Amino acid sequence: MEEKKSYPLVSVIINNYNYGRFLAEAINSVLNQTYQNIELIVVDDGSIDNSREVIASYGETIISVLKENGGQASAINQGFAASQGEIVIFLDSDDILLPEIVQSVVTAFESQSNVAKVQYRLQKINAIGQLTEEIVPAKHWHMPTGDLREHILKVPNYVWPPTSGNAFASVALHQILPMPESIFRVAVDIYLNDLAVMFGLLISLDEVGAYYRMHGDNDSKNLKTVNLNILREDSQRFYAVHSKRKEILKKLSPHKVIDTESKDLKLIMGKIISLKLDPANHPFQDNLFLLCLRGFIYSVFNIFNPQERWHVELLMSVWFILMFFAPKPMAQYLADNLLHAEKRNGLMNKLRTIVQMVG
Repeated sequence: MEEKKSYPLVSVIINNYNYGRFLAEAINSVLNQTYQNIELIVVDDGSIDNSREVIASYGETIISVLKENGGQASAINQGFAASQGEIVIFLDSDDILLPEIVQSVVTAFESQSNVAKVQYRLQKINAIGQLTEEIVPAKHWHMPTGDLREHILKVPNYVWPPTSGNAFASVALHQILPMPESIFRVAVDIYLNDLAVMFGLLISLDEVGAYYRMHGDNDSKNLKTVNLNILREDSQRFYAVHSKRKEILKKLSPHKVIDTESKDLKLIMGKIISLKLDPANHPFQDNLFLLCLRGFIYSVFNIFNPQERWHVELLMSVWFILMFFAPKPMAQYLADNLLHAEKRNGLMNKLRTIVQMVG
């Protein structure tokens, strides 16, 4: 007897704000999927360009949610509330899904039980849709597969792609949504990716599943130096994620006291940069020496973690030492080269070369 195939409903939720010039490409990339059982929800977050005309042109082919501007989190929350799918993909309105990725995602979800999230790589395109050679995350970055729950308690970070490179089990999203709207007006991927894997397995597909568009309105690489305001806002978001994680862990293991904040290298690095470069406006009660020491210790610890790239962690341990001792101009240079990978040259390149020679 032939095994009956399952065709779970997949909800693709496009959140849009003033990207009318890209929106049709995003919508068409969903409508042209080889997998057919898809509901397409387009959330317009108060656009003042031609976005709503683009949405209206698709009629009943799509489900439209038209709202006042409230930021990414509010768009995600309302889009998810309108969805019915077992699997949910949040597609940025300036990105494009490749035709077979939804089928690949469904196959991955059905390959094992209790899958919370499937992720895949993105290929960058420019504003007019021309391919670049850059893959995100880069091919040399290992994207993990498996149960990350114990790993996250020890090292609360893992490699994940931007928003359009992720597919979530609806049952996992129900545990974490709605998300705080005032804190996550942007950067919702931090919240979604860090928390969804607390509820099941992660499967990483080593393939490009979407095009990730970089243009003048969204390209952070236009920043020549670190933006401390953005950095501090990110720190507030990391704290919100840790707060939600503690809430989840309290329900799952009520008698277990777990602190993941002190092990979060992204949070530690951001606080070091903020405190070193502008101590007068640093929003937290911190000690630079203790922050650098903590970052150094955890980087050394990660050198022996098989899921991490040991030479990168060794480089980071050197970075933490230098950030404590460096004068402010050199600290600014170190911060810029850490946060803008494509600008790493000079000292950071020399450090990386030394580490690679040792390896």
